[in-house]
Formats: sequence, structure tokens, C-alpha cells
Amino acid sequence: MVDPEKWVPHDYACVRVDSRGAGCSSGFIDHFSPRETKDFYDCIEWAGVQPWSNGKVGLNGISYFGTNQWHVAPLQPPHLAAICVWENC
Repeated sequence: MVDPEKWVPHDYACVRVDSRGAGCSSGFIDHFSPRETKDFYDCIEWAGVQPWSNGKVGLNGISYFGTNQWHVAPLQPPHLAAICVWENC
């Protein structure tokens, strides 16, 4: 996860989203499923229209969280401006 103490002072908003069934979210995890990719798409679009957002959403992630970026990017969410995939196969 990005460090909010580094990014927020430079006018970035940092949002961490858990997959269904992970962290404190309800439901069950369905790794790499179309449902999970659609949920990710919806989260990007939600973040892009918040009053604190400039409409440009960037993604950052390692390993599993990087792979999810490769899955959602081809769907071309309108507010997705960049992906930063690192240490990913």
C-alpha cells in the first residue's frame, strides 16, 4: 500500500479497498474472478467521482494486487488514469 504520509501532502488521496471477504469486508473471496474484477472497476469509478477526487485514479500494487490491475485495465474504467504494477509475474 502507498504511504499516505508521503502522498497526501502532495494532494493525493489514498484509498485501500479490500476484496469481498478480505479484511473487514463481507462475502467470500473469489480470486481472479470476473466478479472481483467488476468490483475493482466499480471501486475505481466510485473514487473518481468523490468530491475529494480530481477524477484521475491511479492504481499501485504488488503481486496479487498487481495482477488485479492487469485484469481491470482492459475494461477501461473512465476514471482510471494509471497503473503501477511491481513485483508481478
